[in-house]
Amino acid sequence: MKLGLLIAPLSVCLGFAPPAYLPQKIRCGITQRFLSDFSEDDGPREQSRFEGMQREPTANELAVIDDMITKLSNAKPYELPNAVSRAIRVVSSPRFFLRIAERADEATDAMEKEKLGALAENLVNTIQAVVSMTEDSLDERAKEVEKVVKAASEEDGEFLVPLSKERVEAMRKEVEGLEEESLNEAFLSTIDAWMNKAHQDGMDGMVQIMQTALQIYAGTVISRARVRLQANVAAAVSGEDQAAADAL
Repeated sequence: MKLGLLIAPLSVCLGFAPPAYLPQKIRCGITQRFLSDFSEDDGPREQSRFEGMQREPTANELAVIDDMITKLSNAKPYELPNAVSRAIRVVSSPRFFLRIAERADEATDAMEKEKLGALAENLVNTIQAVVSMTEDSLDERAKEVEKVVKAASEEDGEFLVPLSKERVEAMRKEVEGLEEESLNEAFLSTIDAWMNKAHQDGMDGMVQIMQTALQIYAGTVISRARVRLQANVAAAVSGEDQAAADAL
């Protein structure tokens, strides 16, 4: 079956370069319609139960928020980025900052008030930095996934589904050529997002291509993990330095 898709920069059709890439149909009008509901604002998205201010938090939710505020206020500045990235939905919600303000108003100790005020300021700066880093990471992973998908295309830029062995091997070569730090959650999330979008738009051929990319990703990650494990076991048995094993 011939899948009439063409790899082309989305900026040609949309007038700007979006943070993520999706292989699209050749006509710009179709491309725009295909992407019309790919925005976060248009589709349903998973929300934290603490996100927003539609209702007052329950006693249990408030206890969790207070516990997080206490821990973050006592954390060292260099510990905030990791803590914020792990709970970005909760920490960045208006309810979270409102609770910091409430606790600052209720505090009778001047030092406690100062700590909470400093926490709110530090959180704003940290959240901005974490979001920026996340966007940069997703953009880089999207470019790498784009290369993998391009490897599945024929010389004329179109796709033949099912993929030939040559096209699958070309995709595998692209994935195996990536650095280990590139094959992270952002890479996996990008593949998953593109596959879901293709499925929603009835692009079954592209879904198959993304499934192949996902299988190659999984195989590569497992293979590399196995090599590391074997190296670590060998180092432990022989008494070699761990750093030397990690370098393998």
